[in-house]
Amino acid sequence: MGRPRSYVLWILGHVLRALFALLIAFVCLFLGWRVFLSKRPPKELREISANEVLVNVYAQHGALTVMEQPEQVRYTEGEDNYADYHVANCVFLEEADQVQLLFFYNNSTLQGVSETLAIDPALPRGEEVFGVELLLLVDVSPEGHVGDPVIEERVVHATHAEVGTTSLYTFVRYTFDDVDITDDVAVVYFDIYYEGAERSELGTIRLYHKESKAEYRELTKKEQSVLEGSK
Repeated sequence: MGRPRSYVLWILGHVLRALFALLIAFVCLFLGWRVFLSKRPPKELREISANEVLVNVYAQHGALTVMEQPEQVRYTEGEDNYADYHVANCVFLEEADQVQLLFFYNNSTLQGVSETLAIDPALPRGEEVFGVELLLLVDVSPEGHVGDPVIEERVVHATHAEVGTTSLYTFVRYTFDDVDITDDVAVVYFDIYYEGAERSELGTIRLYHKESKAEYRELTKKEQSVLEGSK
């Protein structure tokens, strides 16, 4: 085998190949993190929140039923806010008449909202800056009613919020009490808004629909440990 004409070129070629391989590895790792891990919430927000209402009900019953509707689309779908706001871990805790969910958005959304609504200084990261509420549409039609149903709107505000942030996202775990999902509740929406000089609607996500399939389960061991550790 002939020796390389120039050891400098030979070494430079190996260095460049090594740098190229490192660049490919870095890009693959970054894409993997971006796709699979960047939306992972802070550890303290991954489980249900043990507020006083839920802890007391759990102590009385010794167990709780969790209802979920995984078919619901968990992000905003409007032309002006497509996928700007997301909801995860949305659970209906029936015995406690409670709804808990994890709300999150990309931190870059704050700059867009600030510019659109002319907010100065810009909305800060890692804080609860948006207003939220549940809107329940309740069918109050009398039995035997023929024609369009009579719908009553009922607004429920959050009773507890926990905020966390990562390099890309802000997460807020919300708890809503006094949410009784009876047979008359047709739809439950999660409304997002900003309360400045006047209220600006930012998005709506449907959490529940009477006609959608509901799945029921018991509390997981992690959820039980959260509640038992708060007694």
